[in-house]
Amino acid sequence: MDRYIRDISSLTAEDLKNYDWDIIELDFDIDHAEMREWYNTIATQYPDMQFNVSKTELMKPEIRDRMMEFKEQHLWGTPKQWTLQWSVQRNDAIPFRYIADPAQYPEILQDDFDEKFNTPLEQYYFGGFKNLVDRMGADAWAVARLVQLDKDTGLKKHVDIQPPQFLPRMHYQIEYTPRAHWWFGENMEREYTLENGKLYIMNTAVLHTAKNEDETPWVMLHSNPTDEAINNLFNMIRNG
Repeated sequence: MDRYIRDISSLTAEDLKNYDWDIIELDFDIDHAEMREWYNTIATQYPDMQFNVSKTELMKPEIRDRMMEFKEQHLWGTPKQWTLQWSVQRNDAIPFRYIADPAQYPEILQDDFDEKFNTPLEQYYFGGFKNLVDRMGADAWAVARLVQLDKDTGLKKHVDIQPPQFLPRMHYQIEYTPRAHWWFGENMEREYTLENGKLYIMNTAVLHTAKNEDETPWVMLHSNPTDEAINNLFNMIRNG
């Protein structure tokens, strides 16, 4: 299996559950101008709704003091993200569930939180993003986040999930520059340059880093598609 895959003619989601590949480039037509307009609207109208690890006041009290140490160990700069789905409608910044303060986000304690988690937040569910969900299905955009990496910002060497599990993540490049880097491998020996307006699947069980070294923000939309959603997407591409 190639580490950078373009030919998906015989691939299934099951084939992705290994450490033998890094990135899949998908030939899936997306209206890039529409996606940029969607992002620009969110960045302009909802800047206060982005979450980053400096907003420790939104986290569980017992972990707040450790977050600056975490930031130093795992991040360059301060990545920003908008959480696009949640179990209830909210109009504020939303942390990752596992670090959110239950006093401020009591819905995370509800028994049906997981069942309702992928409910789109109405302020983000329009334009290009809504069209992608309508075309590809909600399961393709589960756990969707809009991420912005400013200059000298990124994630240091890590995996997104621990063995023996695998987590193929879908990434769409809204604003990309050749000085925005993906590196994979134990020694970050494999570097990839992506393309603006392209859709990819990343093997986040393989060690990797991502860093933007350009003045232009690197903006991406990513999600955790289900196996069924991946197979459906592959079939959509194969069938034209």
